[in-house]
Amino acid sequence: KLRSSTEETYHNLSSSIFKELYPNDTLPELGSCENRSLALLGLASEETANQEDSQLDRYLLTVIYLSMSGHSWINQTGWLSADSVCTWHGVSCTPGGLSPPEVAGISLGANNLNISLATELFSLVNLSE
Repeated sequence: KLRSSTEETYHNLSSSIFKELYPNDTLPELGSCENRSLALLGLASEETANQEDSQLDRYLLTVIYLSMSGHSWINQTGWLSADSVCTWHGVSCTPGGLSPPEVAGISLGANNLNISLATELFSLVNLSE
């Protein structure tokens, strides 16, 4: 059973993040094994996550990891950890000064990637690399 604060945070995040990205989709049920639901749940239950990260970027990178079989990547350093997404292997962020820092690039070549691209990759608006 989830704590009520996690459930409340999940629903708040789903209202802001999910509906912004997928306005025509039905919100997955809490507890669903669907990648978007798992990413929201992870974000909702992270009490130690780096507070300077963009919640949207953390959500999108988590969905990318789950959708592209991240568990089988050669180098998964930092992924899904509470550390800043800017420290996750292959992720680069905008130079200092922006708060929160924004994901500017993802470089995961030769990392045993699942070749189907997650559509969430295209929602990282500041992606330039």
